[in-house]
Amino acid sequence: MKPRSKPLALPTPLTDRYWQTVVGDQGTLTFRHPYYGVASAVVQCLITHRHEDQDLSPQATAEKMLPLCGVVVGACWYDPTRELETVLDLGELADADLIAYGHQVCAELQEAGFTLLDLIEMLGTVAPEMYKRQLLMNMAMARSSFSDAPKDDSTACS
Repeated sequence: MKPRSKPLALPTPLTDRYWQTVVGDQGTLTFRHPYYGVASAVVQCLITHRHEDQDLSPQATAEKMLPLCGVVVGACWYDPTRELETVLDLGELADADLIAYGHQVCAELQEAGFTLLDLIEMLGTVAPEMYKRQLLMNMAMARSSFSDAPKDDSTACS
């Protein structure tokens, strides 16, 4: 991770593509929903590699989740002052490539002082936000709800 040579400008107020979350001692971090094609590949990777082994300890489960955490956090990272040096190659979105990318992002975040708990916490907050912004059904519902609710007496005749 390195400081950005020029801080990113965030929209004010933040549009729906952006969100912020507080992560441990790292403070407030900003994330941005990636291009829909990238987000689709990330969501499919999450589905393919989710771990449901209930015999694992919480520690082992967290460790198995690290590459998925790295994929999600790396794809959505948009911190205005800190830049990830690990770059997502948009031409390499196969599961194996995304998992390798996720490992690299987690190693970079660990080097920058993020703890295992920070990483798992980010997965738990960033993944649902990304998924919510990716769902076509959510977009359709938002568009169909374009008018205000009827007034209490909207059916009354004057």
